[in-house]
Amino acid sequence: MNDQIWRQLNNNLRSQDFLLQTSQKLSCTAMVPLLKAMDMVKPTGDSKLKELLGDVFKILS
Repeated sequence: MNDQIWRQLNNNLRSQDFLLQTSQKLSCTAMVPLLKAMDMVKPTGDSKLKELLGDVFKILS
């Protein structure tokens, strides 16, 4: 966010923005190992595990 705009926001909006940034950061952090796991499952062909990992990916995104 633009620094000048950030400074003009009231404390409530800044707090909400900070919470959204934090939750997005956590979601992205969780997606990295998930995507690596999905890539590892690709060659094995375990369809049930692929489905479960796909569901987790959908929930996080």
